[in-house]
Amino acid sequence: MSNLRNVVSSINTKLEKKCKLEVGKIINHHDGRKIKVVDGAFLRNGRVSNLWSWREVLDNGSFGEIEHGYGW
Repeated sequence: MSNLRNVVSSINTKLEKKCKLEVGKIINHHDGRKIKVVDGAFLRNGRVSNLWSWREVLDNGSFGEIEHGYGW
């Protein structure tokens, strides 16, 4: 079972490195909006989560309401 855990951990780590989401980072949402990531993680407690929270960056520099969703 230990070998299987190592394989799964290795796969998760490689996928996590490809994730563009990072708390505090301003990025383009896949729907074209600019957003600021405010919470979330690819992995939580050793399990894949990929659940994030963000706020849209509005034209005047303020932020929209908090939204949630899975990473892309």
